[in-house]
Amino acid sequence: IQAQRQELAAELESVLNDVATACHMTRDELSAQMGDVRMHVEKKASAVWEARLEIDRAKYGEDAEGQFDAQPIAEQSEAHVVKSGIETASAFVLRKLADAHPGTIEVQDSTRRVYPWASARIDLDRSSMPRPLRGSTLKLDVQGIADHVIGGVRDEVWRQDLERRPFRVVGSAGDVALDLGGYRPGHDMVGSYGIERTYEDLLRGLRGRTVQRLDTNETSRTEPVLGSDLQLTLDVALQARVQALFMPEVGLARAQQWHYGWDNDGTPKQMPLSYLAPLNGAAVVLDVDTGEILSMVSWPTVAAGEDFDDAVRAARHPSVNRAIEGFYPPGSIIKPIVYVSAVRSGAFGADEEVECNGHFFGESDPFGRCWIYTKQNKYLTHSKVISGPLGVEAAISRSCNIYFYTIAQRMGLRTLTDWYRNFGLGQKLDIGIARWEPRLDDAGNIVGDRLSGEHPGVLPSVQAIAKIESTGDRIVPVIAGIGQGPIAWTPMQAANAYATLARGGVIRDAELLVTPIPGRAARRTGDLKLNPHSCERAFEGLRQAVEEQHGTGNHVSYEDRRPEAIINAPGVVVWAKTGTAQASPLKVDDDGNGTIDRTITGLNHAWFVGLVGDAQEHRPRYSVAVLLEHGGSGGKSAGPIANQVIHALIAEGYLQGDPQSRPARKPLQPIGADDIEPTGGAG
Repeated sequence: IQAQRQELAAELESVLNDVATACHMTRDELSAQMGDVRMHVEKKASAVWEARLEIDRAKYGEDAEGQFDAQPIAEQSEAHVVKSGIETASAFVLRKLADAHPGTIEVQDSTRRVYPWASARIDLDRSSMPRPLRGSTLKLDVQGIADHVIGGVRDEVWRQDLERRPFRVVGSAGDVALDLGGYRPGHDMVGSYGIERTYEDLLRGLRGRTVQRLDTNETSRTEPVLGSDLQLTLDVALQARVQALFMPEVGLARAQQWHYGWDNDGTPKQMPLSYLAPLNGAAVVLDVDTGEILSMVSWPTVAAGEDFDDAVRAARHPSVNRAIEGFYPPGSIIKPIVYVSAVRSGAFGADEEVECNGHFFGESDPFGRCWIYTKQNKYLTHSKVISGPLGVEAAISRSCNIYFYTIAQRMGLRTLTDWYRNFGLGQKLDIGIARWEPRLDDAGNIVGDRLSGEHPGVLPSVQAIAKIESTGDRIVPVIAGIGQGPIAWTPMQAANAYATLARGGVIRDAELLVTPIPGRAARRTGDLKLNPHSCERAFEGLRQAVEEQHGTGNHVSYEDRRPEAIINAPGVVVWAKTGTAQASPLKVDDDGNGTIDRTITGLNHAWFVGLVGDAQEHRPRYSVAVLLEHGGSGGKSAGPIANQVIHALIAEGYLQGDPQSRPARKPLQPIGADDIEPTGGAG
């Protein structure tokens, strides 16, 4: 018997060596994987036996323990996955081993997520770029298209997965039920973030099952059930074009000298970031009529982050979906919302004018000043520039702070906060994207998890407002009218609010899913019933901000002082607002060791948010929001990206533009869609 045992052990060792070789693993790696599976199964068996013993104790008392027979559980006799994602050639070798050694190896056909549009090749026309970036057509391979949105999967089953949906469920009486969509220890495909995570149970499907009776040799078969299809509102071609604009080769999402300008003598103004430093950002495009999300880009993408070293990854956080998770002070882009809200609430007249004297609280008070009222500008005011008080058109296009300080004071912080909430601030839009993040202990072990996803933005709570009122704080209630203070929103919320404004106050919140999801909460609807006259005047101010020379979104100047239009897409009308919102000091960990090496102050986030439609129709069709972290001037840095987003809308047929100058549409093609090979798994 001893000789037979030694012979069997040697044969098993030979088989395992062959398995490790076929799986491209070392023998130690295979042993470690088998050990992990064995440990998990033994813990499961102990738990089942203890549960069964408790039942017997309740029935038979103390005698139960001596008579208890710990019968093997099913997991102790079934195959477990030790390697997944095996190539076809390796699977062939393993199948031959399985035939030669029945009962030792199973090779199962398995699937993997294939994203045919994960990458695409585009030709980027640079003729409409800012002058320093113009050149011949740039050929770009865009990687990780919509990866923040679609998400991804992991092939490792976590304890939380087994607890949430186990493959084998043991009842209180020791009975066993199978969930063919449940998880088994080891390797399995599990949604990790994005749509893959949020709708894991819908996308997952059910396993098939074959049961053979040994006494009768009868076989029953349960066919596998494919997971459900989910259709998104995203246009992947538009998504690819918009994402390409943030790539470092293009230069739009880099710190440029024209973001900050030059002094009168031609000396470049000081840049807080190094020249050509890469910038993070986001862009969102919504269909105004439907609220459907056509594009939502976050940069850097998850795919781009895979090439970062530890220091860069720690600084730039590529896993964060900045379109819905990044929250930033609105700055001046909130001003049209403030005006129409004030008119609707009755706190301000649609045709009221305000004198801009440069300061709201007093000439010597450093707070509550208009941005134009500086020593460098010789304490100029907007009223001096236009020779009189400002109506809302001038206040929006020139971005006069005093006008909106006045409105905010009239409304009061409570009413203003309520109206911000009416426009979707301070609450999640629930578009359906989430991700699970593991929580680790000091040793790096997973001890829990947390669900991350959309950020609701920031608004002062009822308690915070009461405290502000009780302390007589005069600053916060006023600066809230220009998007500063305890206020922040996401790029998605910004685009959504402008779409609501374009509909005259009809609420139809942003939507990502075409496929109806049972049990999913309905998106927010309603009608704010905005004053039509106030909307017309706000729109005129937004048009002037782009089209008139004095508008903050009209032009950018270079070293030669020659102005150049920010928006140059022909045949369209744009109603937009720029914003330059103060950013917190940027803490930099240069070497990625977890210690802050330096802090950069004086930074601003750059916004360009607006609406666009064809000139012939003269109505807003799409809402566009662009955010460039630490980009400085909204018009000069975020504006050129928004301009290229509009060109992308023309290229993809959403806008007609100017038929005479519109290039022929060239459909994009995914990269490598025909080079996909099925894989298998070994257990």
